[in-house]
Amino acid sequence: ETQLVVTDVQLPGPMDGYALARLLDIKWPGMGVVVVGTREPRPEDLPPRAHFLLRPYSRSSLVQRLVSFWESHLRFR
Repeated sequence: ETQLVVTDVQLPGPMDGYALARLLDIKWPGMGVVVVGTREPRPEDLPPRAHFLLRPYSRSSLVQRLVSFWESHLRFR
């Protein structure tokens, strides 16, 4: 069972990472999403429980986001 998706903002095709995050939130509300990009998102870009990671990022920043996901995921279950 997939519990977390990490995606870039820029995806091939018509959908970007923000749209993917919103779609996942609708179809699988418990799924965690971390979106990676080079500019901070607008508030309406991400669903409430999605996380954003500004690129370039350090390994510790990625780990911090993943830990944040797991903490919030466990709180909402």
